[in-house]
Parts: sequence; structure tokens; C-alpha cells
Amino acid sequence: MKRRFVAMILCLAMSIMLFGMGIAEGNITQYSGEITVSSQGGAGAAQGWEALIAAYNAVQPNVKINLELKPSEGYGEWLQKELSSGDVRADIVSGGPQQANGEWLDFFEYTNKLNPYTGAPWSQSIDMTQQKFISPNGALEIIATDGIKTLLIYNVDKFAELGLNPPNTWDELVDVCEKIQAANYIPIAIGGDENQFTFGVMSWLLIIYGDQYTRDRIQYNRAQPGDYCYDEDIDGIWAYDPTDPYNDFPYNVTQNTLRVFDNYVNNPLCSQNTAETRRMVENLAKVFPKYVPEGFYGIDDTSAYALFLQQKALMYFGATWTIPSLYNDLENIDAMVARMQENNIEIDASTLSKFEFSTVAYPSMTDDLAQAPVRGFEGAAPNFAVVRKDKEHNDMVMDFAMFYTTGANFSTFLQGMVDGGGTPSGIIIIKDAVMPEPYGEIMGGIKYGDGSVNDYSTILFRGGNNMGAIPEYAREVYNYTKDYFDGKITNDEWGNKHQQNVVDNYQKLLEIFKLNPKDLKTPEKQPSN
Repeated sequence: MKRRFVAMILCLAMSIMLFGMGIAEGNITQYSGEITVSSQGGAGAAQGWEALIAAYNAVQPNVKINLELKPSEGYGEWLQKELSSGDVRADIVSGGPQQANGEWLDFFEYTNKLNPYTGAPWSQSIDMTQQKFISPNGALEIIATDGIKTLLIYNVDKFAELGLNPPNTWDELVDVCEKIQAANYIPIAIGGDENQFTFGVMSWLLIIYGDQYTRDRIQYNRAQPGDYCYDEDIDGIWAYDPTDPYNDFPYNVTQNTLRVFDNYVNNPLCSQNTAETRRMVENLAKVFPKYVPEGFYGIDDTSAYALFLQQKALMYFGATWTIPSLYNDLENIDAMVARMQENNIEIDASTLSKFEFSTVAYPSMTDDLAQAPVRGFEGAAPNFAVVRKDKEHNDMVMDFAMFYTTGANFSTFLQGMVDGGGTPSGIIIIKDAVMPEPYGEIMGGIKYGDGSVNDYSTILFRGGNNMGAIPEYAREVYNYTKDYFDGKITNDEWGNKHQQNVVDNYQKLLEIFKLNPKDLKTPEKQPSN
């Protein structure tokens, strides 16, 4: 943690020094060699990269860029196989810390170096406050170029027709749902099948609202004086403040993983069966399944989205990536219908017409047990990693990466992607980059500032591991939460089942996070793994 702060301070100092020296663009080292881009493909991805590569070759003509994009399906398996092959061809990949074993280049080695395409330290191009994909050993392994934010999307035209305001609190959401249903519309388009409770929108709600009622657990999970991970510079001055949405972020306080996992089963204050967690699910039951589509437990997200498009449902829990897709679907209704029908999604073309939509943050639960305002999922989305090779090759790849993450050049990439039929997925965090129209206009009002959920406090609401749930655990969450929503078990029984589920799957949870149970007895010591 301290390393990250030192790196940021060095970046600032270097910036002041460079600008004082008057260094500008033009100080470009010429490279010769090959770079292979093997990130995930998708609509417009190839066109975006091709536009970027053409611009790069205008200044680096002796560098050959091999564009070898891969399908998103099965990408993780392909990447693992590539990294273990012993002869890794790929240089730039769509990485994630959970997929690597020390294979990634540490970007902290380059953040305070000059970006020759801006004349300033590279850190100034990539917004270091949003670069949060840091490994346990302090390496910055993934670079984010944009970010996501969860949003409640609503039909502006129908809300105006019914005299409704978008809800800001959960009680207001319940009231709005009641009025929408009375007008013979479905209040919320949302899927409720098992997959939605494990990885989809229902799992988001369990996590996001679980976070409201477990915010205080940072006090028990934080590193204590004498712990192997205690950082006096930040942990020595930290104080619990639930009004600050960033209070428990890693740059403000260190969480000791050993204390976290021990608390899951041995600290009653961190149990999944508390008055607070039971209140959270009690509030959810005021909406589900009463104000969602008929057949809720058999509906997936695409079918729910189709109900919103047809204006049969007037609200939809989505995120920043939903906005450009929704805009395009309403602008190109025939193409959207063809896509839905091709995927066997029931949709009535005669009901479709363009309508105005807007967004608000997820409404906050505001009762006496809620510990803090709601936080959704907000923040940087992983974009790329660089496979570590020899230093000379790394420097060449990083020259291309710095070019890519320069405002004008990232804008070129985005425009190429859009021209190729792709859509932006989030809020751009590359300095001076411009979102192509019409997406700049329709997404321009979406800003960061609400914070994001604390993973360690909330992973148990979904399935034990955000990157791949324990199937048995997730299935049980689905079963007893469904039973509670349907009135088959009491609120107390839900709480008992939820904590017992943690106990029953505890060993699997430790295995996923590669924790030795013996280490939990001495949380002050460095874990043996």
C-alpha cells in the first residue's frame, strides 16, 4: 500500500520537474520489432484497434502490430493456456488479477516515466485515482481506461404521463411501483432465474444493499497495529466514517484478509445473520416478487430488457453499458427485433416505438438499521494487461500502451470502434479523450462520486467469490431467498440459513482465496501462502 502512495508522490514530483524543464512532445524513441495484441474482440473492436495502429505506425513505422483478437467466450481459459505455454506470443491482453500468476508487467515501473506523446508523466494520462487493480504484492497489473456505474433506468415519457418522479429511496421505489402497477404496467423489468441471483442483477441488489447494512464491518476487518500489512501512514490516522463513501477504500485503510475470513464465522458482529442483514432482505421482499414480471424466477435479463423496450415495464436496473445499447435499440428498432427473434426472445414488434429514458442512482434504503447511504458498483473497469518479457521488449510495448492511453489517440480508438458498430461501455477516465457522439451527449451527465461496495463485506451475499461463485453456496442463496420472498420461510429462518450456508462452505471459500486455516489463528503474521 505504501508503495502505491510513494509512486503517486513520485509521479507528481516528476510532473512538476518536467514541466519546469519545458519538455514537450517530440522526444520519441524509435522502436523496431513486433507487438501482438490478443485482447477480447467484439463489435467494433477490430476497427478501433486498426485505427489506433494506423496512427501509431505514422510515428513508429518500424513496429509491426499483430492484431489477434480473441472471442470473449472462453477467453479466460485461452489466456491461462497461453501463459502456461512457455512461449507466450501475446503482449497486450484483456487481463484480470484472478487470471495471472505473476505474469503481468507492473505498470508502477512506468507511471512516473515520461509519456513521449504528451510531454508529461504517463500517470497524468490515466487518472491514477481510478487505477485500482493492484495485486497483493503491490503491483499495478491492470490499466483501466473507462469505468462503470450501476443505474436505475426509467421511462421518462410514461413517468410524466402517470405524474411520477424517479425514486431516490427504497420507500419511494415501493410507492412508485404500487402506482405503476395500478396503471396496469409492470413496475420493474428484472430477471429472477438462478443465474441472475448468482451473477446477474439480483446478485447486484443483494450485494449493493447488503453493503448498506454491513458498512461497519471495516472496523473489525481492518489491519491492527502490529499486523503484517499495517501501514502507519494510512491505518494510523484512519477513522470510521460511514458518511464518506470512500472511507473503506484501500487507499484509505488496509483490510487484513486473515481477519476478514476469521470474522466470517467467529465474530457475531460479522455474521450473515444479524438484525441488519435480515432487515435488508425484508426490504427487498417489499418489491420482489410483487412488482416484477410474472414468472419472475424463470426470466433472464434479456427477456426482462425486452419488456422495458416494449414499454410493458417502466423501470430497469442497469449500468453505464446499458445506456448506449438502449439508445441504439430505440434508434434501430427493426435490427433490435431481428436480434431478439434470432435469440428466441419473445417480443411484439407492434408495441415498439421510440421513447425518452433517463437514469438515477439505485434508491437508498433509509430505515433505522441502514448504516450508510447506498453505494452501487462504481469505478474502473479492467481494460488491458501487458505480459512481462525482457526489458527492451517491455519498453517497446509500453511505448504503444502510452500512445494508446493518450487523449487524442484513445479518442481515435473509440471513434474507430463506434464506426465499426461497437458502443462505449462506461465513463472515460483517459485525460482529454472525447466520447464519440451521440454517446457523449447521452452519457455526459453520468458522473462518479457515490463510491462502490466493499467486496469483503458483501461477497457472501452472492456466492463466496465475485469472480466465480461457489455453485453450491450460490444455489442455496437462491433457494432460501426465493423461499423467503414467496413467504415459505420467516425472516429469522432466512438469516439462520444464510449464516449456516457460510459455515457449510467455509473450507471451499478458504481454498478459493488460497488461505491456510492455521494462518487465521495468527492474523498479525504474513500468510504462509
